[in-house]
Amino acid sequence: MISYSDTEKEFYKYLEDIEVVSFDIFDTLLVRPYRKPTDLFKHLEIQYNSPGFCNERVFAEIRSRIKAGGMDKETTINEIYECILPEYKDLKAKEKEFEKQVLKKNPFIYKLYKAAINRGKKIIAISDMYLPKEFLREVLDINGYNEVSQIYVSSEYKQNKDSKILYKIAIEDLHIKPEKILHIGDNLTADFCRAKDCRMKSVLTPKISDIKTIWDKRLQKCPNEFESGILSSIFKYREAEKDKKGKNYWKEFGYHLGGPLAVGYTEKIINTAERNQINSLLFVSRDGYVLQKVYNLLAKNPLENNYVYAPRILNLKCFLDYRNKKAYLEEILRFTANHVPQFRTKQHSSTEEKRLFEENKKSLQEYAKRNLDEYLKYIKSLHITKDRLAIVDMTTGAFSSLYFLKKIFDKKLIFGFYSGAFSHNTAFRAVFYNENIFSKEDTPLINLTEFLITAPEAPLEDIKDCKPIFKELSKYEKNKIAIYKDVMEGIIEFAGDYKEFFTPNEVSLSSETIFYLLREFTKTMTFQDRKKLKKIYHAEDLRSETYRHLFKYPVLKINLNKFAKNYTKIKKNLKRKIKYYIYKYTNIRFVK
Repeated sequence: MISYSDTEKEFYKYLEDIEVVSFDIFDTLLVRPYRKPTDLFKHLEIQYNSPGFCNERVFAEIRSRIKAGGMDKETTINEIYECILPEYKDLKAKEKEFEKQVLKKNPFIYKLYKAAINRGKKIIAISDMYLPKEFLREVLDINGYNEVSQIYVSSEYKQNKDSKILYKIAIEDLHIKPEKILHIGDNLTADFCRAKDCRMKSVLTPKISDIKTIWDKRLQKCPNEFESGILSSIFKYREAEKDKKGKNYWKEFGYHLGGPLAVGYTEKIINTAERNQINSLLFVSRDGYVLQKVYNLLAKNPLENNYVYAPRILNLKCFLDYRNKKAYLEEILRFTANHVPQFRTKQHSSTEEKRLFEENKKSLQEYAKRNLDEYLKYIKSLHITKDRLAIVDMTTGAFSSLYFLKKIFDKKLIFGFYSGAFSHNTAFRAVFYNENIFSKEDTPLINLTEFLITAPEAPLEDIKDCKPIFKELSKYEKNKIAIYKDVMEGIIEFAGDYKEFFTPNEVSLSSETIFYLLREFTKTMTFQDRKKLKKIYHAEDLRSETYRHLFKYPVLKINLNKFAKNYTKIKKNLKRKIKYYIYKYTNIRFVK
């Protein structure tokens, strides 16, 4: 299979001896973020709630070509929509808008285009396409191809490259010998062979969609073909730009996993907030840190939004609300030990802890009141002016941030956004990106999401003078923060690429597709993935004092003697098979 390096080598081999460089347009100069061209029609169908449009649009083009004299005849977008069912005719303008939005320059071919200009070559485009020349000129200009002097498109001349007539029209119009023209395109027959038939020089280039990545395998069996195709195409475009982006493992990790999760979840937040007339969002630390950045990047008209410190420890300090949870009560007794000396004397049973709590409740409430006043001053400093608020957090089991902030904002807080939950919540309203309740078996998956969507900062200890006071960084947190800065950069880059392709016509990345991708990653981790992720530890207790690996890796125990014996057998069998196939296909027999 031809590679981009092969294309580049051939391109420079011919460049000095020619005068004109001709480019194919679709899949050469410009690329779409779809697995196949008809996915654009599927996107229109979804965006404008027009069931059946994709199939009808395909059939309308077939009918238009047959009407023109056969499937090898050229047509125009106007003629196609003359053959479409009446209920879809108003989508013609929308289709052109979509094309203009999603078509982006091919980063590799753009380098060749610039090289040709720098050498003083004349640039033209020759393309088989039903869209009009004026439209293609506009799209090429938008994407930086301003030096294309002439466009020869089949919809205008009603002739295509495969018939060679479109090439002959260009040659005649340019008044130049065909040997002085170099044509570059992705189609072996129409672009490479037919151009050579016309005595032009020609170079074949691969399509970005032909790039093979491990993410293709991970998305291969995804139930939602359209959404997985979108992700696969964006990943391939990223691969084509890798010379510019580099090969930072953690940045790519964030791009391919954290980016889709953050974008899909943020879309849910944007759409649900609009439907429920939410006018202010509170992105809860630490999970809301990167989500706020993605939200402000993607939202067309961002709502008032703030990054808010509201960890479980502040709820305990301000309200002593342990909700009959032993771990929460123990945490209260720990940080109030200076106020109630008997808390420090010894280990207490659950019954004793509750008794001590009740006996000292009055002094503890005074302590909590001081903490609450401090926290209310902090909230006031955020200047939250709206009256219909929603919080944004990640996966939850206890809904702590919602319980806490509901006490602060009361009726102003309408509901909480969560990426998922381990349990149902009946006390307050919550909206979930993934509506399936997680089980213990999902813990590795949730650990992965919590690492992907977090913040490059330490766990919070307290709020004083309207400022956060962080815990002293453990070696695990220091390592994670250093790594997460790259992960976050990858997430933001994915969100930027997504916005570039799809604003204002967004694609809804459903939780089913995103969590399918995350699960497939956990099942198909490479040796490099495992090696890198073994460096990540996460806190598993309230105090962020106990850490363990992000994933549990099984320890493989191998009997060395048995392994050595089996290795010898495998080696002999392999040698025997190699000899057999050499004899079978070459008639050469090895003898002693």
